Amino acid sequence: MFKHLKTMSGAMLILILALTACVSKASPTAEPTQPQPTQPQPTEPPKTKVTINFWHANTEAAEGPPMAEIIAAFNKIHPEIEVKQLWDTPLDKAMAAITAGNSPDLIIQWGPQFVGSWANAGALEPLDDYLKRGDVDPNDFIPGILGSTTYKDKIYGLPFGTDMSMLIYNADHFKAAGLDPEKPPMTTEELLQYAEKLTKVENGEITQIGWLPNYAWTHVAGDGSISVRFGPTFFHEDGTPGFDDPRWVEVFDFAKWVFDKYGIDNVKRFVSGFGEYGTAQDAICSGKLSMIYDGEWYTNFIKKNCPNLNYRVVPFPYPSKHPELKNNWEMGGTTVIMPAKAPHKEEAWQFLAFMQQPENIAKFCLSSTLGNIPHTLKALALYDNYKSNLPADFKYFIDLAKTGQAVVIPASPISDEYFTELSKTEEQIYNGTVSVEDGLKDLQKRLMDIYNQKVSK
Repeated sequence: MFKHLKTMSGAMLILILALTACVSKASPTAEPTQPQPTQPQPTEPPKTKVTINFWHANTEAAEGPPMAEIIAAFNKIHPEIEVKQLWDTPLDKAMAAITAGNSPDLIIQWGPQFVGSWANAGALEPLDDYLKRGDVDPNDFIPGILGSTTYKDKIYGLPFGTDMSMLIYNADHFKAAGLDPEKPPMTTEELLQYAEKLTKVENGEITQIGWLPNYAWTHVAGDGSISVRFGPTFFHEDGTPGFDDPRWVEVFDFAKWVFDKYGIDNVKRFVSGFGEYGTAQDAICSGKLSMIYDGEWYTNFIKKNCPNLNYRVVPFPYPSKHPELKNNWEMGGTTVIMPAKAPHKEEAWQFLAFMQQPENIAKFCLSSTLGNIPHTLKALALYDNYKSNLPADFKYFIDLAKTGQAVVIPASPISDEYFTELSKTEEQIYNGTVSVEDGLKDLQKRLMDIYNQKVSK
């Protein structure tokens, strides 16, 4: 039939169709067509945009530019989520907000030292189940780095960059003291020998000092921990303090040498004349201090404040009696946590996982305003893409991060008190008001009392 229709003339075809229409209209069995009401189509209510409140301990000047790029990229691909930042929020302010029921969704801090204490108090959300999703690869992290945020076999924080310290020294001071600037001290014993040659005393007053164990970030604990080079126990496996380890005696015997040699009052008087750390008037830039144990960020300070300084960067010496520690270095830096009372945990994790992409880690850490060590192997491999942002000597830190043996200070329920009490004992030992042995014994007792109070709650 369809083939036959094709052979009909156009007029005949129109006539047939018209007649058919008339018959249809005249048929008594045909029901009149009634207009059907238009049915409203179901629509989904518009989604409310979720706001992620992201609190920073640091200043916007340092971290703001690279973080703004990361957040803009995330907000673009997640229009249903908006990340908002609050800067200069110290830990006490963050804890107060959490306690008051006004918790942020994510918090980023300079270091992981608080994690054990907060986890023990139930203030942090464990991240293990999130990590099982596979959008973050912990196997790509620098080996051991999660030890500082792992408490009772659960991970309570992720690094976002890390810090490490190396020996930075004034090569011109070496030459003036008869030392070869291309032959730095290899052992801690040699370092003290160099320090003596580099120190100048005129009319009983120090005018230049070779080395200080408590300048800026250099201390026996925390970032720039010279104690790591001696391999002492920070915490035992059960989280109790480890100051009963005899290696702590070695740490303090080394550290207090400067004060024993030149007198605490003389050293304090000299140090009181230092300019502000990280400026053109600080001890290194002004030539008052010859050697410093400091982090990768300090090369940026030199580039900015004293670009003509003739300096070298090398691994910090190790004790000759512990050659196995030759390549170890302390690791610990910027840490991101999710509070247990975070109101938008799912969306917060999406952003945290986005932050952990290698390109975003490198963009943040290797920015010209910051200068930190990326904490994953894939991000470390991107260094060449960003090296123009940083001083050439920054590469020494990158190379050590790839090849050295990283050591972290593990999490404990007394992490907060640990560093506070250790700093008090450090000052007492340097001042000579307590012996090394008695100071450590008293420190161990104080911290054990605090530990017992915390774990018994």
